[in-house]
Amino acid sequence: MALLVVLMVWVVLVVVSLFRSVTLVPQGFSGVVLRFGRYHRDLRSGLALVLPSIDRVIRVDLREQPHAVGPLQVLTRDDVPVTVSAIAYVQVRDPRAALLEVSNYKIAVDQLAVFTLRQVVDELPLADVLSERRQINAAVQQRMQQVTDKWGVRINLVDLGPVSRIDAPSAAV
Repeated sequence: MALLVVLMVWVVLVVVSLFRSVTLVPQGFSGVVLRFGRYHRDLRSGLALVLPSIDRVIRVDLREQPHAVGPLQVLTRDDVPVTVSAIAYVQVRDPRAALLEVSNYKIAVDQLAVFTLRQVVDELPLADVLSERRQINAAVQQRMQQVTDKWGVRINLVDLGPVSRIDAPSAAV
């Protein structure tokens, strides 16, 4: 009788362990396996086997994601205050780098987009900010891509939103 109970417990533990070792990575995602906290391998979409209690699987979304930037109040080169906004379309190309090269790539991309948009608009006079949208989009995308390459993240598109001039009395407040 005691042998039967031990055998049943053993069978239950083996079945539970087998269920925990099967991981499903959905389509459009990639899995990064960390074994004892250290990078071990990447998982493609589908079923994968991992060692339970030893491996940790972190899912990374590989689909293109929009990141809204702004609205930001920026001074142009000729000291005219304007409000600008943009959308950056971002896609993870290397899941390992996106997890291990930067602490949180989504926050980092958002902050980089804010900084880069401010920097580009600050270098241009108001007339160029209002008329050269394509050049601003390309400049922001290029500068962001130079930084995000090492994070395993690609900037697919940057689209500048509406640009509006801020009235002087409200800018002073």
